[in-house]
Amino acid sequence: MKINTHQKGFTLLETMIALTIGIFLSFGMIQVYTGNKASFRLQKASSEIQRNAQFSLDIITAQINTAGSAGFYGELSTGVDNILKNGNNPIWSISLPIYGYNNVTASTVLAGVSGFIANSDILLIKKMGSSLPIKNHVNNTTIKLEKTSQFSIGDILLLADVDQASLFQADVITETATETTIKIDQSTTILPNNSSNFTNAFAADAELSKLNTHMYYLKNGKNSRPALYEAKLVNSGTALTLQESELASNIADFHVVYGVDENADKMVDEYKDASGVASWDKVLSVGIALLVTSRDTVNILDSVAYEFDSTDFTYNKSTSGSVVPDKRLKRTFRTFASIRNRTL
Repeated sequence: MKINTHQKGFTLLETMIALTIGIFLSFGMIQVYTGNKASFRLQKASSEIQRNAQFSLDIITAQINTAGSAGFYGELSTGVDNILKNGNNPIWSISLPIYGYNNVTASTVLAGVSGFIANSDILLIKKMGSSLPIKNHVNNTTIKLEKTSQFSIGDILLLADVDQASLFQADVITETATETTIKIDQSTTILPNNSSNFTNAFAADAELSKLNTHMYYLKNGKNSRPALYEAKLVNSGTALTLQESELASNIADFHVVYGVDENADKMVDEYKDASGVASWDKVLSVGIALLVTSRDTVNILDSVAYEFDSTDFTYNKSTSGSVVPDKRLKRTFRTFASIRNRTL
């Protein structure tokens, strides 16, 4: 038997060529994978930004639209008999259904809320909740209505009919099997308390409702980055406080302007920031500007920083170099909403 000792295989040159081709193919596959991964991260970041912005704007504009609403009494900027002590406080003055502060500092404290993002704005919105008809306005200290658990001692309430309204704090609430009685006697220890009794007299067609206050602002959120917050006026039983909750994360900046009607024709003549509004009862609409960022860095080539332009109420790409890009995707949003009971 003859054994063939001349075995054939790949030459060194052929092996080198094969390895080279394999390396190029692997490199190409890595590039495709890396590109797809980067594209996915960019799309995810863009969707995240859009969701946060839309959610934030939807909530705020809905509150602006109904600011100052109180059933069938529609003149909350005038004619309200406010008997609260410190009744002009923007936190509970229904005569200021829209109010704001611009370019707050990091040390600003408002109604117990602190930690605001410096150079951002604060928007306050007030309106009345669902109303109940009263049975009897007994005298200048006492109201009776069908039995209800809707109101608590210390709540700020509005009693209104088509001609008049009174804003006050419930000092005493008692109940029987059929009715609830609310009294004013300046006895509650919950601030602000009342300065006097009712001066308005109401018939049985008047309605009673509770004040709702909403405040929107920026502070660092759960991920230690700026977030949009909402604070609501709540009655703990011992105090009226603003209870905070985080609405949307990664809202890097928040600014507000107010459309002012200077000649009472129910048309906006000029938009001003909060410091420029002399008469808040002339505000017909509100403009909101947001700068929203992605949660994570996306390492995009056009990662830029933005600065707010208060003159044009918009964000521009920073050219000053004072704001450093952080490789996060950023988008700017702007919208305007009318206060319906002032424009209809």
